[in-house]
Amino acid sequence: MRRAGAVTGAALAVVAVLTALPVDRADAASSMWVAYDGHSINMAPVPAQPVELTAVASSPLTAVSFAVGGTVLGSTTAVTAAEGTWRATATVDLTGRSGLTAVRTRFTSGKVSSTVDKTLRVTPVPASPALTTPSTGAGPDTTGVPAGVRLTPQVGDLTVFKSGTVIDGIDLTGCITIRANDVVIRNSRITCSASATNMVVATSGTYRNLVVEDSELDGAGIVDIGIGWQNYTLRRVEVRGTNDGARAGSNTTVDASWIHAMVRKGDLHPDAVQSTGGANITITGNTLDPRNYGTGDQGNAAIMLGSELRPFYLQDVVVAGNRLSGGNYTVNVRGDATITRVSLDRNTFTADAKYGPVLAPPTVTVTADNVMAETGLPVVVVPTK
Repeated sequence: MRRAGAVTGAALAVVAVLTALPVDRADAASSMWVAYDGHSINMAPVPAQPVELTAVASSPLTAVSFAVGGTVLGSTTAVTAAEGTWRATATVDLTGRSGLTAVRTRFTSGKVSSTVDKTLRVTPVPASPALTTPSTGAGPDTTGVPAGVRLTPQVGDLTVFKSGTVIDGIDLTGCITIRANDVVIRNSRITCSASATNMVVATSGTYRNLVVEDSELDGAGIVDIGIGWQNYTLRRVEVRGTNDGARAGSNTTVDASWIHAMVRKGDLHPDAVQSTGGANITITGNTLDPRNYGTGDQGNAAIMLGSELRPFYLQDVVVAGNRLSGGNYTVNVRGDATITRVSLDRNTFTADAKYGPVLAPPTVTVTADNVMAETGLPVVVVPTK
C-alpha cells in the first residue's frame, strides 16, 4: 500500500585530495596530494560535516595539518609508509561551512614543511527522509497500491500467455513473465525473491504494450531488476529492493513512479533507471533515488544511459520533470554512447551525488531549467571524456 517511508541517513566517509601542482592527481609529476574518494579535491563537492582528509606524499612525512582561513581544523602525526608512499589521515570538521572553501594542507618532514592550497565546494548534508519521501512529486502517497484496495494473496510465479490479460488486486509472492500483448498489471503487490529471468516483471521486444500501474515491485534485496526490458509503461509504481529499478529499452515509458532503495548485487552498479540502448524512451515525473540508507550505499546513478547493447544506439530519449538524487553522478551518460535526440528538461536534482548532478557528452541536450533543489541554480554538467 502507499505508505510513508522511514529511512535512516548514513554517515558519509570521505577522502579529500589536493594536488601540489595545478594539475589533477593523474599527473605523475605530482609529489604531494590529498584525495577525495580518488579524485582531485579542486572544486570537488565535500559535505558540510566532519570528513577524513588523507594527505599523500612520495617522500617521508612526519606530520600533516589542514587549515581553513588560517585556523587548523585537523592534524595528525600518525603516518603510514608503503611502497615509497607516505599517508596521513586526519578528521576535518566542515560543519557550518558552505560554498567555495580554500583549504591549506601542510606537509611536514622533520623541520621542513611545504603547503598545498586548493579550493573545494562544501555542500549541504542531505536530510535523508525528506529526500526519499518528498513532499511533492512521486512518492509513498502517490505510488504503489492505492489505499483501501483489498489484495488477494497468491503464491507462485506467473507466466502470462493470453493477450489482453488483466491482473488486478493480487498480493503475489512470486515473479511475473509476460509472453503476450496488451497485458495490464494494476493495483497489485509483487514480491519476487527468486527469478529465472532476474526480473520481478519480465517482458521483451517480442511482446507489445505491457502496462504496470498503481502497483509495487519488490525484489526483496535478491532479484537484479524490477522491470525490463522493452515495450512497457510503468505508471505510479513503487519499485524497491532490486539492483536496478527499471531497465528501459525501446518503446518504454516510466512515469510518475517512485524507484528507490536499490540493493547492490556483487560487482553490479545500482541504478534507479538504466538504458543500455533503444529508441522512444520517456522518463517523466518520477522520484528516482538509488541510495540504500540501510547499507549506506550511494548507488551508481538515478539514471544511467548507454548504447552498449542492441540496437547499439540511444534515440529519442526524454528525461523531464523528475526529482533525481544520489549516485556517483545522478545522471550518467556514457561517453561512447551513440546518441540522437536525448534531452534532459525541467528536472530537479538534490545535492547529494558523490561527484555531481550530470555527467554527459555534448550530444545530450541539458536545458537551463534543470536545477538544484537547494539553490534553484542550473546544474553543472561535467562532459564525459
